[in-house]
Amino acid sequence: MEIANCDWSTKTVQFATKPRLAGEMITAALDADISAAWVTGDEAYGQDPQLRTVLEDRGTGYVMAVVRSIRVRINHGRTPVRADTVADRLPATAWQRHSAGPGAKGARYYDWAWIHIGTDHHRHLLIRRNWTTGELAFYLCWSPLAVTLAELVRTLAFLTAVAASAAPNRRADPYHHTARRNDPVPVTVPEIRHLLTLVFNPPAVTIARLLHWSTWRRRHQATAWRSH
Repeated sequence: MEIANCDWSTKTVQFATKPRLAGEMITAALDADISAAWVTGDEAYGQDPQLRTVLEDRGTGYVMAVVRSIRVRINHGRTPVRADTVADRLPATAWQRHSAGPGAKGARYYDWAWIHIGTDHHRHLLIRRNWTTGELAFYLCWSPLAVTLAELVRTLAFLTAVAASAAPNRRADPYHHTARRNDPVPVTVPEIRHLLTLVFNPPAVTIARLLHWSTWRRRHQATAWRSH
């Protein structure tokens, strides 16, 4: 999916993918001295090598979801191997059980394994396995310094929990008639870009005021959608 990036000063319209927009926003945040030790993202972002390169160049660690068919180099091998093939070949001793954070019924435990990939000592393929269903999830990881498996799991759990807590608790259709009347629409990429632009080029108002106006705009957008 592509998102329009409108440059009204030149009256032209440019298009950029979500990973590119994410890279631009992260770069802007880091340039503004907003520190971030870790970044995580779903497959749409994890599959993009340019976004991963942006993070590495800025010394920002990441744990990014990728598809099972992604190919990685194991033990400096010349031929890349599919991630799911790597998982199938792991011995039982390679798996460690860690909590992926709290759930509705307590801590959510998974089996985890990590494998060094590439030539960088701090580059890994992280694999999560549901210990009851056997379902697998795959992540590419990089960090500027050496880390432990437990730290990668904690990082992923923390960032996932933050993202979940920021999302509104509503049905898949945010404009469904059962939504609460005052619920705003979800925070969109254009809205994030708008807020970041104001943060990095601050007008004569407070951050609290900016967030207030953001909520006001999104509530009116939700009202308009429900009216249709």
